[in-house]
Amino acid sequence: SMCALKPAGTRVARGATALHAEATEEPRMSVALPYLKYPEQLDGWVGGDKGFDPMNITMALPVYWCREAELKHGRVCMLATVGWIATDSGLRFAGDMFQNVSTIDAHSKMVEAGVMGPLLAGVGVVELYGGWLTLNGFEERIKREAGDFFIG
Repeated sequence: SMCALKPAGTRVARGATALHAEATEEPRMSVALPYLKYPEQLDGWVGGDKGFDPMNITMALPVYWCREAELKHGRVCMLATVGWIATDSGLRFAGDMFQNVSTIDAHSKMVEAGVMGPLLAGVGVVELYGGWLTLNGFEERIKREAGDFFIG
């Protein structure tokens, strides 16, 4: 407290006052969530200028990995949404096993038909490639932005 300081005329008091001023300097606050401190590790990243990281995940994980996961999960959700809507709209692949299957029963019916094994293998190959790209992009062995699969 200021009551405990010597009068401002002494060197000790001037130093203590300067320290007190530095300690009370306002921290940089997030634009997205003005009641939270700005996460400095987001500087230079897309969207980082807004400072949105309410759970401070980027304090524990590199921003590159978080960005990669965000893009991958967003893409999977978009594909799942389109697939669900297309199935409920009546669109089907050719072949008897794909006809008269509801969205709810589709997974079980495809497992019974033996379609899911090859699908899982294909997804596994894509995931291995994506993992290799992520690791090499993170370690800057290749020039790659998070989420870029060099497809087009």
